[in-house]
Amino acid sequence: MLGAPYRGNYQNWPVVGELDIMENTQGQNTVFGTMHCGTSPGGPCNENSGIGGTTTCPGTACNAGFHTYALEWDRSAATEEIRFSVDGTAYHTVKECQVDATTWKNATDHGFFLILNVAMGGAFPNAFGGGPDAATQPGRPMVVDHVRVLESVS
Repeated sequence: MLGAPYRGNYQNWPVVGELDIMENTQGQNTVFGTMHCGTSPGGPCNENSGIGGTTTCPGTACNAGFHTYALEWDRSAATEEIRFSVDGTAYHTVKECQVDATTWKNATDHGFFLILNVAMGGAFPNAFGGGPDAATQPGRPMVVDHVRVLESVS
């Protein structure tokens, strides 16, 4: 999810926030969940890496079956939390208190838009062995069963 203020500006990343609900690369059985915020490079959110966590996909490998990837944003607590999970098991939490108040507000106090993306190459896959190579299978689609956005009403 990318912070809505990014639209039309394109120079304000990562200040406007990005929440990577699920990233996977190089066919690994690893899912990455990350919050991007603050300034780049470095800054309070360790950009360009962000504040992230990883886990393996339970049961079947990430690329061998459907999984449910989720982000739960808890605004009810005194300290807001963003929790990442796969198949109902939380594996990473980012808390408001991990960054200064201005960074959190700039990254979260607005709408977001969803991005479903197949990226070939770039800094993220390069960190895990590079982009497309001889083992890359062309014409393989990203198959999505469903996407849903839920909001609780307090």
